[in-house]
Amino acid sequence: MRKLVFTFNFGEDKFLSNFRDSQREAARRWGADYLEITKTIHEAENEKRLRAFSEKLHIDKYVSGYDRIVYLDRDIIVNANCPNLFDEVPEGTFGAVPVYCPVRHFGNFNQYRDVVSNVSREEGVTLDVKKEYINSGVMVFDMPAHAEVFEIARQVASRTRHKGWQAIDQGCYSVAIKKSGVKAKYLDFEFNARAFAVVGEDKIPMNAHVWHFAGRGNGPKMPLIDWTIPAKQEIFFVHIPKNAGTSILSAAKGKLVPHKQMHLKARRQSHLFGDRYHRAFRFAVCRHPLDRFVSAFYFYKDLVRRRKHTAIAFDINEAASKLLQSDGELDDIVFKKQTDWLNGPPMHRILRYERLAEEWEEMVNVFEFDKLPRLNTSVHEPWQKELHTDSEKILREFYAADFRRFGYK
Repeated sequence: MRKLVFTFNFGEDKFLSNFRDSQREAARRWGADYLEITKTIHEAENEKRLRAFSEKLHIDKYVSGYDRIVYLDRDIIVNANCPNLFDEVPEGTFGAVPVYCPVRHFGNFNQYRDVVSNVSREEGVTLDVKKEYINSGVMVFDMPAHAEVFEIARQVASRTRHKGWQAIDQGCYSVAIKKSGVKAKYLDFEFNARAFAVVGEDKIPMNAHVWHFAGRGNGPKMPLIDWTIPAKQEIFFVHIPKNAGTSILSAAKGKLVPHKQMHLKARRQSHLFGDRYHRAFRFAVCRHPLDRFVSAFYFYKDLVRRRKHTAIAFDINEAASKLLQSDGELDDIVFKKQTDWLNGPPMHRILRYERLAEEWEEMVNVFEFDKLPRLNTSVHEPWQKELHTDSEKILREFYAADFRRFGYK
């Protein structure tokens, strides 16, 4: 699967170097190519001041050969802590951030509510403007799965009598998403926080995953924005059982919160630590669900032997069937879905168990952790040898959310 992060930089080059660097680095972290497109392939019909909006209606024509795409406006800067947008928006889902934010909304809501409502009525759809009218500065989509969204958006633009910025292109996309019937995920405001003004005299830290200056040009403070990870930022780790957590806690040298080996879900950590958790760098490790189940089974088998001085009366394939039973015999945290652990504020980084040695090196360089030891491991054959076909089918159904969230096959 080929992934792409890209932006438009047409006309006069107003793409600030720190903004460009932040987008390029985000693409690298997320395993995607990065493109800065400087030449148009479509002649916008509208007057000059609206050409940028019109051109965005054709972004699907610039991404040939890619399967999953993140589009970013050039006046967007991405914090190094920003979670992977390809993880935040599941495959097959169109992702964007609503314009309206009840906590930190800027501007006059009525300024665009009436226009967007009129456009949606013209097209025969009902749009909840507060929840479904998107800012098109950050969009996550798949091709060719979402080709229809772009085609409908262009049709809406050609038909509507509203030609201002409220309708072209954001109103058209919002209506097209609803009209096409595609699954949509409306992301948190932190993924497209409109930053109309910044203050500071030296390096200016960010307080959101993404800052978007929404056409405000090259403000004198914008080059000072520091998108890199603060060196002294607190680090929270969601310790999902059987995902190398013991090794990570050892290598982190007491720098994680909580410091001890505690299996606390993301939502629980958020509740316990409040603003500290929301300001911190948050990470976890994911693992192929079938490989993790095999490891969990042998860990559980040994745990029962040591604690109860007895052996469990079923093998690994019988254990797979027991996951679907309600008697609670396998109601242990080691068998819980990984996605259950990550419900709550999104992670900034989800390391993959299969590439952990390589990806941990980046964490070592940033946070000065130790090298990763191998601790609390279980010895077993690959899952392909351990599991029968029927057991694999059961487990793929039981852990379906994990397969979707992390992209495992």
